[in-house]
Amino acid sequence: MQENGPPGLLLATVRLITDEKQQEAALRKQLALQGSLAHCAQTLLRDQITSETVPEALDHIRRGIGADRAYIFENYSAGAGRLMVRMAHEHCAPDIAPSLPNLTWQTLDYTSFDPALFECLSVGKVYHRHTGQMPIPAVRHALETEEVQSVVIVPLYRLEQWYGFLGFDYCRTLHTPDAAQWSLLSTATEVFSAYLGRVHNRRSLQLSQERTQALLQNIPDLLFVHSLEGVYLECYTPTEVQPLLPLAQFIGKHVREVLPEPMATQVLAVFQQVAQGKTRQQIEYPLELPDGLHYFEAHVVPFGENQILSVVRDITERHRAAAQRVQLLAEQERVKVLQQFISDASHDLMTPLSILRTSTYLIERAPQIDHRERLRNIHAQVDRLESLISDMLMMAHLDEPAALVYRFVPTDLCQMVVQLYQDFMPLARAKDQTLRVQVPSVPQVVPVDGDKLRRALSNLLNNALKYTPEGARVEVSAQERARCPMVRPYSMISRPEASSRTPPIEQRWPVGSPRAR
Repeated sequence: MQENGPPGLLLATVRLITDEKQQEAALRKQLALQGSLAHCAQTLLRDQITSETVPEALDHIRRGIGADRAYIFENYSAGAGRLMVRMAHEHCAPDIAPSLPNLTWQTLDYTSFDPALFECLSVGKVYHRHTGQMPIPAVRHALETEEVQSVVIVPLYRLEQWYGFLGFDYCRTLHTPDAAQWSLLSTATEVFSAYLGRVHNRRSLQLSQERTQALLQNIPDLLFVHSLEGVYLECYTPTEVQPLLPLAQFIGKHVREVLPEPMATQVLAVFQQVAQGKTRQQIEYPLELPDGLHYFEAHVVPFGENQILSVVRDITERHRAAAQRVQLLAEQERVKVLQQFISDASHDLMTPLSILRTSTYLIERAPQIDHRERLRNIHAQVDRLESLISDMLMMAHLDEPAALVYRFVPTDLCQMVVQLYQDFMPLARAKDQTLRVQVPSVPQVVPVDGDKLRRALSNLLNNALKYTPEGARVEVSAQERARCPMVRPYSMISRPEASSRTPPIEQRWPVGSPRAR
């Protein structure tokens, strides 16, 4: 058998061919990997990721960097966040890596996993570490239990907002990403950060809309958006008033079609003031609704561009409460007037009774046969008592309209003072007092209610005699000062020890004033 060549040469040739095939296979694999990376990057950049395409895109990246498991954790806390609060997506290589025990990892504090992890995520830096290098024994043991050899965590960080991270586990071999894989991870960071940013913005917008809707449905106010011309553009009414104010009654209609005149003109004028001055205006108005008359208070403010916002509140209950307060005050005033009248009437009744008692006493003791003057005095006091009783009957009807009627007639104050002097002279004599009167020669005629004024003056004069000591002097005068007729009872005390107890009594009634009645 002839040998074709030396055995060493043949072996070398076989090895060379084998090495070339291995290099060719490795090169082919490298080209395929680069092609996969390029395809993955193009796919991520070309196609906008949605919630439906996230698993597919995540699997592209997993295969592109040769990982066995890929997952996304979303951050739901403010700022950088310290808790893995929720796993949003996960994709595992078939028959190689088990699913991540989410309940274990989503409650793990970042610094408890690895202090360097939080530092990386806070500044948007990729975190890479082999399981055997983990500084926390419990974490290292947990990863070894899950057959994880290497971990790569990519922060999803954009515009100083941290949304979460991408996680990749290598379960078969230790792995450190090469330059091409780092480039792919950088692309993935941009794409998935944008995706999660949209998710968070959409979620925030939805939450804001839900809160706004809940607020609009539960506040007691009505909200109307108008154009500057007065057309209703939007309307929000509480649920309980919608039967009274259906939305179809407002939307697309002009203020003049909804509100009666002149209320509509008033509202449009307020709209123009707000549009020109850009300031808030307030208006109150009544409006007849199916269940009766309501009162509304509207705060009108500029809203957006060329629009007006009206915040309207039903203040019917406030009006009713105010009316009740007015009625209560009126009732309190009536009670006060009644109490004052009772107090005055007690004095007024005592005065003629005192005069009657004194007159009858003098009649009994006087030797004269002719008592006509004293009888006339008694008759006059009886007339006064009759007038007082008539006033008391009038007070019984105080709640009726126009119950308190004054009868103004021209009355000579000088004549009234002289008559009072004659009436009270017996009472003064009984106390050994001197009663004097001073009146001008010219009559002082003013329009007053003579009965009521006489009653008031009688009360003053009765008090003057009552509280003036025996033997003192009391003066009654009528005079004019600055066109103001004045009646003045004045006590003159002759004994010094009594001067501190009896001050002068003086009262003026300007013409036309209530006290002159």
